[in-house]
This record gives sequence, structure tokens and C-alpha cells, in this order.
Amino acid sequence: MVSTSRAAAAVAGAAILTIFGFACVSADSAVLDDDEIEELLSGLHWTEPLVTTVDEQVAYSKRQEQEVYRNAKDEQFEAYGGKDANRIQITQIARPQGATSGFYTGVTHFRHINDPNLVTFLFSAGRHDGGTNTYLTIDTTEERPFEGGQEQFIEEANIAPWTWVSSYTKESDGGAVKHYTLFSGGSGREDGPSTLYIIAENQDGTLQEPVKDWVEPIDINHKSARFCLIEDLGNIYDKDGSLLSTDGNPDLIITGTGGLDIYSLKSMEEGFVRSRHVGIEDLGTDASALFGDQVVDKQYLVIASRARWREKGKEFTAPSIVYDYLNDIVVEEFAHHGQSVSVALVDNRSRVLVGSGGNTASSGQPNIMYDIIYEPTNKDGDNNDAARARYDDDYAYTTEADAVALKAVPAGKIRPTMFQLRAARKMSSKAQSTMQLVRSEMQLTEDMPIEFNYPFEHSDGTPDAGLPVQGHTKTRQVLSFQVQGVDADLVLEVNTAQTSNIYYRSDADSYTSKILQLPGSEGFEIFNANATRRKDRFVLVSARAGDALEIDGKLHVVIANFNGNNTVFSFDTDILST
Repeated sequence: MVSTSRAAAAVAGAAILTIFGFACVSADSAVLDDDEIEELLSGLHWTEPLVTTVDEQVAYSKRQEQEVYRNAKDEQFEAYGGKDANRIQITQIARPQGATSGFYTGVTHFRHINDPNLVTFLFSAGRHDGGTNTYLTIDTTEERPFEGGQEQFIEEANIAPWTWVSSYTKESDGGAVKHYTLFSGGSGREDGPSTLYIIAENQDGTLQEPVKDWVEPIDINHKSARFCLIEDLGNIYDKDGSLLSTDGNPDLIITGTGGLDIYSLKSMEEGFVRSRHVGIEDLGTDASALFGDQVVDKQYLVIASRARWREKGKEFTAPSIVYDYLNDIVVEEFAHHGQSVSVALVDNRSRVLVGSGGNTASSGQPNIMYDIIYEPTNKDGDNNDAARARYDDDYAYTTEADAVALKAVPAGKIRPTMFQLRAARKMSSKAQSTMQLVRSEMQLTEDMPIEFNYPFEHSDGTPDAGLPVQGHTKTRQVLSFQVQGVDADLVLEVNTAQTSNIYYRSDADSYTSKILQLPGSEGFEIFNANATRRKDRFVLVSARAGDALEIDGKLHVVIANFNGNNTVFSFDTDILST
């Protein structure tokens, strides 16, 4: 089975946009007129999509693009040569037939192994009100691969407050291809544990139906997840020296209000078991949850953290952390006053970019870069027994009598990690890290502030189409990616109630020379005439996550929208350097 971009389409949100004065499918191609649309919507959730043909979906998407060109600020098109140049295409992706909501929260993609021309995008959906995860397969040989695209359900009946999605592809020695797809669960009107699906790939590159493979045990973690990541973390050992995770297999990394949990696959027969846990209470900070993370050098996790949004106007400390998962110890805190939600590795993974802000109604914050450095000895050159970790034949532990021993690792398989922290359990009272983060002299832009706006304050949440002021972005996600012919990583900055933007640098030692706004990505408000509560009268359509894919010199940026359609912005990559 393959879900393709030419499957029968469902026009996502077309009816609401029609009722409240937005563009809809042209009269020439529409099966339903406005009165019929309004009748269908009677008593339904306002995001209920309509079922249409592919041609009708294409027509609807084109009309939506025309609306953006007509209503968006001219400044949003400057980087593309102006509106008249018509160099950026904007495509709406239809939700699945029968979908009842559009609460999208995350997006990622994988390329098929047996047919590399096929690429599948995965979308998480839900958050507080609950939703259903979806996917869309495109054929990259098509001139407009997303045109007429309609998502398919991962599992239609599994409605939950999903928060993020990550994937991992594994090809066995026998040639079998499996795409591991992890959706992090959450809490809301419906609670749902994080869930792993396996999508097998046929020899011709098409996909089989997703199969549920693992569900996070509620008795182990009943807290709400905010982010997930699938990576091969290598060999991880228990305190008795036994192997918990085998190199070459995927590990499931889940962060949220419960802290950090890693589930590892020691063997296919035993399945996934929890190999590491750092509770949010272990950190001893004001952080309410851990968020986006990235793996560094197959030993460390760099994890974003923030306090509750209700802390606006108050003093707090909610540092992001560097966690050495081999030794089971937090080795560094940084960005103490950031409301940080996302992490990206840039410049050949030598720098960490932390995305902060992330809330529509709160003041924005800077997205700050840090250099990754390594310190083989402590700064004072003190190598006495009291200042360093020591090892016996089997275990690693601190010399402090009152410190909790690190989880044991066989000698020779680890590097010492010692850095002083005030936190309690599973953290050494004297420690120094072999990896440290130092605020980089080269920030993303020359005018990027290097101090967080602290404490953060209330902010107007009305969508703003202007270019966001550096240091005041309401960033949900930072994503680094590459395109042919450009030496440095590009950065996609996904903002809420502000435009999402692409930052172009000619090389890693240069500031951004061009910022490309994605026209219309700031979102919009919809008046909901059926609302029974005052706070529900205006519904905000806003970006929550993004992904990027280059196909033959054309860049496609996919934005996952909460309360709306997933939207694709496409343009030629030569725009970047001209």
C-alpha cells in the first residue's frame, strides 16, 4: 500500500475558510456551493474537512496561494524578487478522508530505500484536544510532488494528544527495510502514551500498513511527553555491567513533564526496556518539562528546558542541560533563563543552536548558538583523588562518600565526566565534563542578542506579518538542513504568530546574509460563530513545526499548522545566494 500525493484528496478546512470570508474552491470546480458547505458543518467541529476530488484540492490550494499573494505584505516577498516574480509556490496538503481535526504538532520525513524517488512525511497531531497522526508519500520525480496531496491515517482510531514525531530507518542484512516511527504522547482531554509504529517497505519501494510495535508503559511513565527522538545511541550498560542497548539498534528518547526516558532494544526478542531515566525533580530547577534534544558524539544528549508559561514576570531558573547517557549523569547546565524548546546541531555538528520563546502570548527570546568544546582535565589541573572520578575493574563512581554512584560502565568504555551541579539524585557533587558548551562568538545574525529577555512578559498574540525582531522570536523549532552548493547549514526557524523564516549563510564563519520569510506563515485568526465560551470565539491557526527537503534544486519547506492545513512553501534554491 502506498499513500501518494495524487490520492483522492480531502479539502482540509475549506468550509470554515469559506464561511468566514476566506478563499475556497473555485465555482467552476466545486461540487458543493457555500450553502451546502454550511449545512454540512452544522453541529460539526469547525475543523471538519470536506471530501473532494484531486482536481478540487488542486483548485482550492491554488486559490489559497492567490490569497496569500494578494493579502501578504510586499516585504515578505522581497527575498524572492517581489510578488510579481511569482517565485514561491504555496501548497495546501489535504487531511485524510474522515479527519475531524487539524491539530498538527510535528513533522519529519524519511526517504525510501528500495525506491529513493519516494519520500514519506510523517505528521503528529493532537496536543490538548487530541488528534490522529498521519503520513503522506510523495514521488520526487513529479514536477509538483505535493500538488493534490492527501494524508493517510497512521491509525485512525488512535486519537490522543500527540506532541511530536521522529523516525529511524533500518535495513537488515537480508534486505528487509523497516521505518521505525515514534509519536510522543501527551495529556489533555484524552491521555495517550507514546507509541512506536513500524512501517515495512516492499521491494518496489511502496509501504505496508503501519503496525503498532510498542506502547510506553503507563506504570513507568504517566507524565505528558513533549518531544521524542529515535537514534542509535550505541552500547549502553547497566550498573552491573550488563548490556542494556546494542549498537546498531534504535533507541527511543522521550522528554516531557516527567523528565527524560530512554528505552533501548537489547535484542529483538526482549523488546524495548527503559535503560535511562532522569526525573524532572532530579534537576532541582524550576523547569516544568524537558523538550527538544539532539545526540552529540554518541555519548551526550543536549536537551532544551523551560518553566511554565504562567511564570511570566517572575524570576526562575530552568536551564537546558547536557546529559551523558553512557554514565547516566547531567554534566552541564546552560541557558538558565531561556524558555527553550528546541535544539539543532549546526556547522558539521560543532555548534548547538537553541530555539526559545515558543508561546503566542509571551514575549519572544533570542535563539542562541553555543560552541561544543572538550576539556580533558579540570580547569585547575587538579588530578587528586578528591577531584576526579576513579575506576575499579568493573565500575565507575565518584569518591564523595555522600554522592550517589553513577550507573556502572565497564572500564575502558567511557570517558570521565565530572562537573559540579547543585542537583540531587544521580548527579555527582563534584564533576567535570569532557564536553562543554560555550556561547559562540558567531551567532546566527550579527544583531542577535546573547542574553535572554528575563523575566519574560505577556505579549500580544495577534499574528504579525512583519519580520520578527532578532531576540524576540516566539520560536517553536529550529531545524538545520543543507542544500547543494551551499557550504553552511541553513536554519529553519518555526515561529508562532510570527513568520517562520529561513536563514542563509554562505559559510560557517559568516553571519546570516539573507532571511527568507515564508509568506503567510504567521497564521491567522478565525471567528468561530458556534463558540459557547468567550475564549473560543477566535481560533488561531499557527505554525508548530517544520521540515525541509531539496529536490533537484528546489527547496520544499513543510510547515505543520495547529488548527489548519499542513502547508508547503517551494522555491528554487538559487534564490538563496542571489
